Amino acid sequence: MANTDKRDLILDNIKTAISGITTGGGYNFTAGEVERGLRHIEEVPTDKFPAAYIAGADEKRENITNKKFKSIMTVSVVLYVEYADANNIAELGRSLSKWIQDVTNAIYNDITRGGYSTFTEIEDVIDDKGVLTPYAGAEILVSCDYRAQYADGG
Repeated sequence: MANTDKRDLILDNIKTAISGITTGGGYNFTAGEVERGLRHIEEVPTDKFPAAYIAGADEKRENITNKKFKSIMTVSVVLYVEYADANNIAELGRSLSKWIQDVTNAIYNDITRGGYSTFTEIEDVIDDKGVLTPYAGAEILVSCDYRAQYADGG
C-alpha cells in the first residue's frame, strides 16, 4: 500500500484554504483563480482576479530514522490583483495589501493544514515594487513542517 503523500496533501490544503476566500465569508475579495502551478500575470483572464498560484515548494529534509524524515517545506504562493485605473497607483497598492491580508487570514485559519503539518508560518511577503501596473503582484513564503515515511518500495 502506498504511503500518504503529506507534501501533496499540504499543498492541496493551502489551495483549498485560499479558494474559500469570499466576500460573504468576511474577506475583502472573493478569490478568482487559485491553482497549483504558476501562470504569467498577463495570461490571467480579467474575470479571474484576484488570483493566487501555489508556485513551488522547496524543502529542507532531515532524517529521523532510516525510514522517516522531517521536512520544513517553504511554499511559494504568488498573488496577483488588477485595478482598472492604471493611473491610480495608490488604489492598486491597497488592493494588493487587502489580497495579502485575505490570503494570510485564510492560511492561518488552520495552521496544521488539515492535520498534516505540525505548524504553518508565513515567513516573508515580497511585493512587486509597483512595476506591473495595471497589475500588482506579491509572493508569500509559507513554511510548513511535517513528518513522513520514506517509500519502502512495497
